[in-house]
Amino acid sequence: MTLSKVDPSTGTTASSSPFQGSITNPLVRPDAVWVGFEPHSASPQGAIVAIDPASGKVIDGISIPEGQVSALFEGFGSVWVVLGQEGIVERFSPDVLTVKH
Repeated sequence: MTLSKVDPSTGTTASSSPFQGSITNPLVRPDAVWVGFEPHSASPQGAIVAIDPASGKVIDGISIPEGQVSALFEGFGSVWVVLGQEGIVERFSPDVLTVKH
């Protein structure tokens, strides 16, 4: 799977970053673009990773031991993570998706 940054004024691809596994819907935050991975083993940094929008490189990650991330959303003051095909929903503070380095 490839995550691409597209220049909205020209519609051309500005950069692309290849990843193993499937990427769930990206969640854009002030310091990074966060994505979940299926399967969990596709990313050594964790089931949810932060991607630097300038470089396209993984800069942080969160391990979710309960399962694979099939959806990632932000709303109502929380971050919502849907795990795998079981449909388990976890709710986190948005602070959990702040780059730590």
